[in-house]
Amino acid sequence: MRFADPISYDLWYETKGKEIFLKELSVLKKVIKGFDKGLEVGVGTGRFASSLGVEFGLDPDENMVRFASKRGILGVVGIGEALPFKSSSFDLILLVFTLCFAEKPPLIIKECNRCLKSGGELVIGFIPRESSKAGEYIDLAKKGHPIYSKARFYGVDEVSKLVVDGGFRIEARKGIFLGKEKGPYPDFLVWKCAKNS
Repeated sequence: MRFADPISYDLWYETKGKEIFLKELSVLKKVIKGFDKGLEVGVGTGRFASSLGVEFGLDPDENMVRFASKRGILGVVGIGEALPFKSSSFDLILLVFTLCFAEKPPLIIKECNRCLKSGGELVIGFIPRESSKAGEYIDLAKKGHPIYSKARFYGVDEVSKLVVDGGFRIEARKGIFLGKEKGPYPDFLVWKCAKNS
């Protein structure tokens, strides 16, 4: 599966999106503490994983996995709905902007549960549909934007249901506004979710 050209995709984080990326990263760092073995599902170019010390990455796009490997990520080509890892392999799994591009988000959450050790944590970073930023991206999608036209933004209640139905409980919630316009929810939410026993 080809998502986008990894070089131009990654360049956005160095130019127009640099300030946004640093804000998003700061929120993730507030909830991600010590862990031994981490995986980012939907690793893309590895920018978040490498900045957070997450060693393993999975992505359906072979070119993205190759790019992420240049950042030291041990990458695997695959999909979140069928993680190619043994059960109880990780103590942290990271999903940043993954659910909005997934075909079957409930399966991804269940697979994360399977692959997490007892006491493991799932960290989800997403743009809630109720936010101003989601509205901005939805408008771009209607104009045929190559990336946002493939996205589906989920509401806070929908993500909460995915998490609970997938066998997790939400332990921490952090968020940040990324633009000037303020909506009912922050533009970027990060939830730390604990695996139920």
